[in-house]
Amino acid sequence: MSKIITASAVNQNNLSKSVGDRFASDDKPGFQNPPILVNEGWGFPKFLNLNASNISEFLKNNSLQIEIKLGDLQV
Repeated sequence: MSKIITASAVNQNNLSKSVGDRFASDDKPGFQNPPILVNEGWGFPKFLNLNASNISEFLKNNSLQIEIKLGDLQV
């Protein structure tokens, strides 16, 4: 898979304050053709600070909304 991936935690009270990261899938072995049955796991070491004072902005009805977008690589 060769894509630009954007992963965001959605601020459900103010979309412009959502937080996330953008990366190319080519840079991550977890998004490549697995050499065995399952790829090695992959994740963010720190995506959203759950102890932050603004965490309530991200929670609505005790739910956290995560948005994943896939886009084509620019060549």
